[in-house]
Amino acid sequence: MSDQPKVMQLGGVSWNTMVYLERWPESPQGSGPASGWQQALGSTGAGKALNLQRLGFEVHLHSLLGSDSAAKQICDQLLQAGIHCHWQQYRGASEQHLNLMLPGGERRSIFLEQEPDFGEVDIASLAPVWAACDYHWVNIKPYCRRLLPALQAFGKPIWCDLHDYDSGNPYHQPFIDAADYLMASAENLADCDRFMQQQIEAGKRLVIVTDGGAGLRAMDAQGQRYHVEPAPGIELVDSNGAGDAFSAGLLWGWHQRRPLLECLQLGACAGALCVTSRSLASEQLDIETLRDWHRRYYA
Repeated sequence: MSDQPKVMQLGGVSWNTMVYLERWPESPQGSGPASGWQQALGSTGAGKALNLQRLGFEVHLHSLLGSDSAAKQICDQLLQAGIHCHWQQYRGASEQHLNLMLPGGERRSIFLEQEPDFGEVDIASLAPVWAACDYHWVNIKPYCRRLLPALQAFGKPIWCDLHDYDSGNPYHQPFIDAADYLMASAENLADCDRFMQQQIEAGKRLVIVTDGGAGLRAMDAQGQRYHVEPAPGIELVDSNGAGDAFSAGLLWGWHQRRPLLECLQLGACAGALCVTSRSLASEQLDIETLRDWHRRYYA
C-alpha cells in the first residue's frame, strides 16, 4: 500500500435541502416555523469521500449524476474538496432529498428526486481505478447491486455500510454476500449480537453495529467482541454524516495498523466531530485533531 492510501467509493451523492425544526408538528395538519434551513451536498458516498479526504486519503468516487443544476452543485463541491470524481451521467434530475431535522438528531428524509436504477454501468472504465485503490467501499445504491459480481471477481476486499438494515430484507442480501467488512445501524436490528455472530460465522472479517448514544459494538474474525461508548459531553448540532465520518476515522486507524479497539475509538471521535457541524465533514477534522480527540476521550 502507498503512503497516501487510495480509496474507491461507489455510489451515493445527492443535493439536499435541510430544514431544522425545534419539534415535530403536533398534529398531522400542524404547521410552524423552521429554526433554519440550508441546501448542501448529501448522501453516504459524498459523506465518506469528504471525511476520508480530510484524513489524507486519495479518494475516488463513482456515482450516477443527472443533467440539472443540482448536478453542477454536487460536482463543483466535490471537485473543490479534491475528490477524484468518476461520473456516469444521465439526462434528468439528480438525486435530491428533503431532510427534516430535530435538535436531538432525529431525522425524517423525503426523496424529492431519485437516481434511475441503471441496468448497465461501464465496468471497464471502473476497473483500472478499482485495481489501483487500497480500499473499496460499496454503498447500497440500486446500481451498485448490479456491479457486485464484477467487483467480487477482482478479488479485492469489499467494505459495505448497510445503514438501517432490517434483518431479512432481501434488498441488502447481495451486499451482505459480497462484503468482507460490514457496518450496520442498530436501529432496525432485533438482535445486534446475533447479527454480528451470524456474519462472522459466514466469513466476514469484521462486523460493526452503531447505536447512536449507546455507542457501538463490533466483532472480529476471531469472535472477539468490542464495545465503545460515545465521547461524552458533545454538543449535537447536526447528525447528518456521522456514520460516514465514523467509517473514515476507523479506516484511518486501520491503515495505520492500530489495534482494532483504537480504530473503533478513532471512528467514534470522527463521528463526534461530525455532529458538531452542519457539514457532512467537520471543518475541524484533520489527522491532528482526530488524534487529539482520541487522547482526550479514550486514552
